[in-house]
Amino acid sequence: MTVDASISMSRGTFRLNARLSDSGVIFVEGENGSGKTTFLRAVAGHFSEFTGHVMVNGRDVTNVELQRRGIIYLNSETVLLNLDVDSHISWPQNPKRYRSDIKALKDNLRVDFRGRVSELSLGQKMRLAAASAIFHRPDLIIMDEVTSGISDSSSFIKSLSALAGEKGIDIIFVSHNPSDGELADHVYRMVNGSLSRIS
Repeated sequence: MTVDASISMSRGTFRLNARLSDSGVIFVEGENGSGKTTFLRAVAGHFSEFTGHVMVNGRDVTNVELQRRGIIYLNSETVLLNLDVDSHISWPQNPKRYRSDIKALKDNLRVDFRGRVSELSLGQKMRLAAASAIFHRPDLIIMDEVTSGISDSSSFIKSLSALAGEKGIDIIFVSHNPSDGELADHVYRMVNGSLSRIS
C-alpha cells in the first residue's frame, strides 16, 4: 500500500508546495500555520483548486469525489453526535449485524464507554471516530490532531497502527507531540508549506 501525493496551491498569501510518497504509518510534524492541515485536507479531497496529484495504492483519486476516494479524514468534528456508540462505528449499517467486529474494535481501541456520542468527552469521541474509520476499511486514514484529547496517546497509536496494518490501511497523522513520531514508520516535517522526509 502506498500514498503518493503532490500538492501545490495558494490560499491568500500562503503557498503550499508539498510532496509525500510512502506507506504504513506516516507522521507529519510542523508548527501551527506551516500547512499541515491544508495539505491533509487537499489529499482527502476537501480542496480541488490545486496543481498535482493524489495516488492511493496506485489509483489516481485526484479528481474523485470524497465518498469514492477510499480516504477517511478525521478531526475533532468528524463524529455524528446523534448516534450511540455502536451505531456510530457501523453507520450506516445496522450494528446488530456486526456485533463481533464492533466488539473487537472496541476492545482493541479501548472504546469502553457507551451512550450518545454527544455526551462523550473529546478523547472518547476521537477513539470512537478511529474505530469507525477502521470498521469501514478505507485505503487511507488521515488524522488531524486526533490524539490531542487522548491521555494515553502512545498506546492508542500503537493499537490503531496494529489494526491498520492487519487490514492494509495506511495512516497519515499530525500531532503537537513530537514524540508521537517515534511510533510512526516514517516522519515528515512541514515548514512554511514545504514538506520534507526526515526518517
